[in-house]
Amino acid sequence: QPLLIADLSGSLGRAAFFAAFGTAVHMVGTYLAGWPTDRFGARRVLVAATLLRGVVLAGIPVAMALGTINLTWAMACYAAEALIRGYVDTSVHTVPLELAGHRG
Repeated sequence: QPLLIADLSGSLGRAAFFAAFGTAVHMVGTYLAGWPTDRFGARRVLVAATLLRGVVLAGIPVAMALGTINLTWAMACYAAEALIRGYVDTSVHTVPLELAGHRG
């Protein structure tokens, strides 16, 4: 991710800032994922989030193939992926508890 951002922006500093921003967005996603994981189940959230993450990430090579990739599009795709990755991480760490029948 940082390499594409550095290439498109021409700035390693901007790429480093965006990598830090992506970490913050990921943490927000982890926080927000608690309720849907509890409400709908970790396995369902994991499957849905993984599929959505794939769709979002596919936007980058598709835009590259069409020759329409720009910095804004790449940053939007990576920010959305970071948010969704938070949902994936929350559900991945909850699946074992769900399989064991643990109720909080």
